[in-house]
Amino acid sequence: MVRNYAKLQQMIDQRERHRISYWIKLIQDVMVELEEEAEGRQEMPFEEFQKWARALGIEKGWAKE
Repeated sequence: MVRNYAKLQQMIDQRERHRISYWIKLIQDVMVELEEEAEGRQEMPFEEFQKWARALGIEKGWAKE
């Protein structure tokens, strides 16, 4: 998880420009890695989930859908 997340964060910080499809794929990769990591733990405090959701730009409305 750290590798793709770090790459994404660095790209955002450097205000890199890429095709929309590239950003979507990278964000999906980060989310898949987070999900795989979560499966191993099965549980996490809501506050930790909120931290990841904020970092990935997930808004409250998405979780309700």
